[in-house]
Amino acid sequence: MTDTMFGVPNPVISERTWHASKNVSRQTFAEDMEAVRRLRHSVRVWTGEDRQGKPLAVAWVAGRRAGKLLCAYEFTPAGE
Repeated sequence: MTDTMFGVPNPVISERTWHASKNVSRQTFAEDMEAVRRLRHSVRVWTGEDRQGKPLAVAWVAGRRAGKLLCAYEFTPAGE
């Protein structure tokens, strides 16, 4: 059985902010999404393919009041 998130098999999750980019675990992503839910921020998800036709998903988080982009998460297949 293949492990997937947002249609991406065996994903590597990269957190992107204005200040840095880093890979995060599923646990960290889940904790971040719980904080987003608690703070009532907005989350949007795009799923599709990259230019080589490989699955790609992007989830981005915007602040509740001004809608300012806080961070984004990129999901790519492992080994890419």
